[in-house]
Amino acid sequence: MIKQYKQVFAGFFFLLGLACLVFFALSTYMDGRTAQDVRRIAHVHLKGILEQEKDRFEAIKSIRRTQVDSLKATLQQPKAGADSEA
Repeated sequence: MIKQYKQVFAGFFFLLGLACLVFFALSTYMDGRTAQDVRRIAHVHLKGILEQEKDRFEAIKSIRRTQVDSLKATLQQPKAGADSEA
């Protein structure tokens, strides 16, 4: 009878150890996958932000060029009142 209890306890501890080993391996694998997924999502997010910032910079550059061209055109126009005062 004692031999049977020893076999039952040995089987129980074997299954418990095996379950712990499997869960540890699975946890390690999932942590690695999670880190990969986070890196992948961060890369996609940063790529999107980069595109938005490039578009924003180009738009600002275009607006500034338009403003400078408008200012040049305004400054190059002869003033109508300047001839009559002289």
